Amino acid sequence: MLPTIIFMGSPHFARVVLEALHNANYPLLAVVTGPDRPSGRGQQIHSCETALFAKEKKIKLYQPTSVKEPAFIQEMKKLKPDFFVIAAFGQFLPKALLEIPKIAPLNLHASLLPYYRGAAPIHWAVLNGENKTGVSLMHITSKMDAGPVYATAETPIDPNENSHNLTMRLAQMGAKLLLAKLDSIFTGKLKAIPQDDSRATYASSLTKNHGLIHWNKSAQSIHNQVRGLIPWPVSHTFIDNKLLKIYDSLVLPEKSEIDPGNVVLITPRGIHVSCFHSTLCLTEVQLEGKKRMSASEFARGYRLKEGMKFA
Repeated sequence: MLPTIIFMGSPHFARVVLEALHNANYPLLAVVTGPDRPSGRGQQIHSCETALFAKEKKIKLYQPTSVKEPAFIQEMKKLKPDFFVIAAFGQFLPKALLEIPKIAPLNLHASLLPYYRGAAPIHWAVLNGENKTGVSLMHITSKMDAGPVYATAETPIDPNENSHNLTMRLAQMGAKLLLAKLDSIFTGKLKAIPQDDSRATYASSLTKNHGLIHWNKSAQSIHNQVRGLIPWPVSHTFIDNKLLKIYDSLVLPEKSEIDPGNVVLITPRGIHVSCFHSTLCLTEVQLEGKKRMSASEFARGYRLKEGMKFA
């Protein structure tokens, strides 16, 4: 007999995990996501990916403004699940909720715990230039991402991989890990191992301010920033007081002693910009009010010239 599950999560990462559970025929008692929210230029109301999947598959859907609401907690109690499975949910579960599952409240966290506890582990792993990361299947406790870990799966990070692409890979890895270990947790064969809190690091939420490029940093550091802030908030600089988003870049072997931020060279490959003793090639950009395009196309249209400076 398969264990019963209440699933909580919202973005694509969560949708992948939810779909894997559904395809494996686990009894899904309910799906919990955040409320529908306005998004896009028209600010139209949209459901998140997990909510859309639940509606499509006719799974009972809850969208509380807060999971601390007494009425919501009572609804969860009535369902009597064996497990909560949480993936990229974004709300902290109170003790009254954590005590509901008969077996355990589980979380799929997108890092190799105890490293990168917190809201944005994938982005910060890329921002910090890590060469590996992974997913951890853990037992949720009252302390954020600090519960004992049942299992992990590790993967290298390609030097040019961005956070979006890494998220897609980790979602698949997380789903595979959960399906491989869930029954062993249910039967009690697999026990969780406490984390070493002394080695914990943290991944705080991102803001738009993280996107501003400081050209006096190394090309590698700025390249990591560009990779790490896809799809949001996206790294940016300014040219003639106009905001320019940077979607892709390459670290070049050429050293540079020119004042950081200066356009060194424009080639079909992109815009070469001086950094701290190094050079970065911008390959895909978007000027405010314009569409995304190759950097070389932008340079031609904007009439960018060598010696011009990004601020």
